[in-house]
Amino acid sequence: MRLYRCESFSGRGRRPDPEPGSWIWQGAVESGLWDAMGRWFVEDAAILPWYARDAGAFRIVSIDVDPDEAELWRVSRNPSAGRFSRDPDNEFFVPRAVAEAAQPDEAMTLEVAGMLSAEDAACSRP
Repeated sequence: MRLYRCESFSGRGRRPDPEPGSWIWQGAVESGLWDAMGRWFVEDAAILPWYARDAGAFRIVSIDVDPDEAELWRVSRNPSAGRFSRDPDNEFFVPRAVAEAAQPDEAMTLEVAGMLSAEDAACSRP
């Protein structure tokens, strides 16, 4: 099973780099936000444009995982992750090591960019 993640180059949705010990860093750690950032993936590439629109400049990363293992990471099965989720049935909250192993997926990045361009073109027609 291939999982995808839309990563922002504009800084939105990315882990910030605050000084350890600062109130920003401390708040992010205590709330669980720091640990959660960067670990959200989807299986259905058709919903990637929604994330891309919110990301600004973006790239898509992907990783192939065992389907049975992935089901354990489905957000709808993980109530603690569900509080951060937009779509618990379609999102996966993967272990940090899995998220960090994801690789840039240039073909999917171009495909999603094309989907966004087609949507923009359709919206601008009289």
